[in-house]
Amino acid sequence: MQKIAVITDFDGTLMEQNVGGVLMEGLDVLDEPQVPLASRLFREKKVGSLAWIEAAYPMLAGRQEQVDKLIESVHLRDGARDFIDFCQQIDVSVTVEISCCL
Repeated sequence: MQKIAVITDFDGTLMEQNVGGVLMEGLDVLDEPQVPLASRLFREKKVGSLAWIEAAYPMLAGRQEQVDKLIESVHLRDGARDFIDFCQQIDVSVTVEISCCL
């Protein structure tokens, strides 16, 4: 018998908000000069998502308290927890794909 698995998105699917966007906007990471450049190059398909990650995510270093405070403002979408619990009960693997770029 073939095993079933679920692959889902995180931002805007399981979560009501785009969590990365909330963090990047809330902590003014998007205002750092290298981030808009990396975003533009990614949208133009001149660089991959790793270049954007390397430009943006280091701006979160040393800001755990601020990140935690912002994370309190994001919420699971209605039914997401029930869906994940259901999958676990019937032994269906759930893989969450996390989008990284704005």
